[in-house]
Amino acid sequence: MTRETRRAINTFMRYLVLIVVGLVMIYPLIWMVGATFKTNNEIFSGIGFIPKNPTFSGYKNALKNYGGDIDIFKAMINTYSIVLPKVLFTIISATVTAYGFARFQFRGKNLLFAVLMSTLFLPQVVLNVPQFILFNKFGWIDSPLYMALIVPTLFATDTYFVFMLIQFLRNIPGELEEAACIDGWLHQDSVVRDRAHAEALHRILRPVPVHVVLQRLYGPPALREYARQISGFHFRKNVHGRGCGL
Repeated sequence: MTRETRRAINTFMRYLVLIVVGLVMIYPLIWMVGATFKTNNEIFSGIGFIPKNPTFSGYKNALKNYGGDIDIFKAMINTYSIVLPKVLFTIISATVTAYGFARFQFRGKNLLFAVLMSTLFLPQVVLNVPQFILFNKFGWIDSPLYMALIVPTLFATDTYFVFMLIQFLRNIPGELEEAACIDGWLHQDSVVRDRAHAEALHRILRPVPVHVVLQRLYGPPALREYARQISGFHFRKNVHGRGCGL
C-alpha cells in the first residue's frame, strides 16, 4: 500500500467519523423541527422525525395561547424585554471591570480579585432572600420595568463573565494595544488617538460578546436549574402585604 493510498484511507475514515458524529449530534434538532408538525400522541410514539400525518395545530395553538392567557408573541416580548438589556449591560460592565483587573496595577488588586472570585462559590439559593429584601427596600418588587433583574447587571454582578474576560485579556499581549496607541499618537487630534485605541480593543474583544450573548440567551446549567426551581412559585402572591414577583 502506497503512502498516497494510506493518506486517502485515513482522510476518508476521518471524515466518515466526523459525519457520523455530526449526524448524531444534530439529530435531536432535526427531530424537534419534525415534532412541531406532529400530534402529541405521535410525538411519544417513536423517534422518527418525519411526521406521518403533518399538522399545523401546534403552531395554531401557540399563536392562540402559550402556556396560559398570553400568546407566543407576548411571551417573546416579555422575554426579550428582559434579556436584551441584560445582555447589553452585562457586556459593558463586565468588559470595563475585567479590563481594569487585567491591564492596571493598583493597591488592593489581589484582595479585590479574591473577593470577586469568592462570589463564584455562593449558590443562588443563598442570595435569594438577601436580594429580595434589598430589592424590596429599593421599591423594585413588581416593577413594570423589571428593575430587579436589569439594574444589577450594570454593576458587573455576573462574576463568571468578568472572570472569563479577565483570563481572556491576560492572554492578549499588551503590545497590541501599545502598537495601536503608537499609531494613534501619530495624529495630533486626540479624538483620532482615542478612536485608534478603541478600535484595537474592539477587534481584540470581538469574540467575547458573542459568548456572553449565547450564555445570556440560553443560560448556564446552574441558571436553568434555578429557573426550573422558581418556575413553580406564584410570584404575584402577597408576602407580608407586598407582591414577591421580581
